[in-house]
Amino acid sequence: LLADNFGVNCFLFLGEGRDPESLLALAAHVRSRGLQTALYSGRDAVEPDWILPFAIDRREAQSRFVHRFRAKKLIEPGVVDAAKAGHISGVYVPFWLLDATLETHWHAVSSPTETERGEQNETVTARHFCHYRRTVSEYKTVPADASERIDGRLMNLLGPFDLSQLVPFDPALSKDFFAEANTFTAEQTFQRVREQLEADALRAARDAAESQSYAETKSCRHLYQSLSAQYALLPVWILTCRAGGYAQAFFMNGQTGKIVGEAPLSLTRALQWFGGVTAAVAAAGELIWFTLDKFLK
Repeated sequence: LLADNFGVNCFLFLGEGRDPESLLALAAHVRSRGLQTALYSGRDAVEPDWILPFAIDRREAQSRFVHRFRAKKLIEPGVVDAAKAGHISGVYVPFWLLDATLETHWHAVSSPTETERGEQNETVTARHFCHYRRTVSEYKTVPADASERIDGRLMNLLGPFDLSQLVPFDPALSKDFFAEANTFTAEQTFQRVREQLEADALRAARDAAESQSYAETKSCRHLYQSLSAQYALLPVWILTCRAGGYAQAFFMNGQTGKIVGEAPLSLTRALQWFGGVTAAVAAAGELIWFTLDKFLK
């Protein structure tokens, strides 16, 4: 069908079968030939394969939020108040963990020159090279967020997570927390990270070539020898409040305690601080003037 294509532009797979890794590899092969793929699994929900338990409990998370924002004197007071009141939620965020073996074929050309200068002439020698490199890149457990509600850039800032601490999914570990459902399938998530994987594979091919700094890429073809995905839940604490008239949210890595999010400044507190500094400067100026005036007299 792929070799003698008579107008097919999409392959629809009905059912996942008993070998999802082979199915994903076949789908990747179909896409490499310029066709689209779709999968009807028949399942209502996807159960996680792995879960990363919270290493920071609610009390410690609350303490860290309070300590983080209490030191910032000019922010809206509602942020610290919410942290003290314990307005935090533990959420398991869905991720796909991708494994891929990527074969890259890179073709490039280069024309380095050498210049020799004599007393009366100058000789420029140009050499022309064609470069070809075939590399195979292995990617293991590449995390990619699967939730539409939580910004992927935010999850990147919260990382890294120590994925060596993953354990097989057990509903008992998530019963006291919220668990976000995945809104992106493994296929959709792969399409989002595909550009990053192929850019990294291209760099590996260029690094393997001589004169790679000035070689001009003519073509680069990527073939996926294998592709698989596993579903995992990663821990995040979320502090919510209203500050400055808007709803605000701040996030903490539930494993490392790293906090992401900047609290809005309070205009009232900023003006009070500026007024206090101005008054102090004015008082210091008056004192200096009075001292100089007394000394000169």
